[in-house]
Amino acid sequence: MDLVDLAIVVAMAIAGGGLLVAVVEGITSRRRAYAAQVATGVPRATIGRGLLWAALAPAVPAIGLALTVGYLLARGLFADRSGGGYQSTVCDAGPELCGDPATSARYTRTEWVPEVTVTPHVPWEQLAWLAAGGLAAVLLTVGVGLLFLRASTTVEELRTT
Repeated sequence: MDLVDLAIVVAMAIAGGGLLVAVVEGITSRRRAYAAQVATGVPRATIGRGLLWAALAPAVPAIGLALTVGYLLARGLFADRSGGGYQSTVCDAGPELCGDPATSARYTRTEWVPEVTVTPHVPWEQLAWLAAGGLAAVLLTVGVGLLFLRASTTVEELRTT
């Protein structure tokens, strides 16, 4: 694994940890509201799906936008490279015959070097794995955060302290 991939993995781990803290903090700060919803008959699964949608709704477009901007930025910085499109003089004899003006005409020929355009390679598979890893990190952090939902929605949370 090269240094760039390692930096991406570390950044995704830090972002996942931040999302986990945000989800758990949101659940614990709204525990009385969630407990009141559960007490009135709202299933915990419905609250959990709401939390999942609250995390995925901004994450999916953000991942898509990040991939698009990264692709367009790379294409803008590393545009197609082209070379060739000129004539070249080639001498098929040794340096003594090619260096002599009297004999160089017999052994010299002109070749056309065609123009070649090289498009930079886009690692689509690696980008797809990064997107899938980002979505998996969001799902994992929400799943871990939902473990706190059961403890935060007990009836005892409705009592005032």
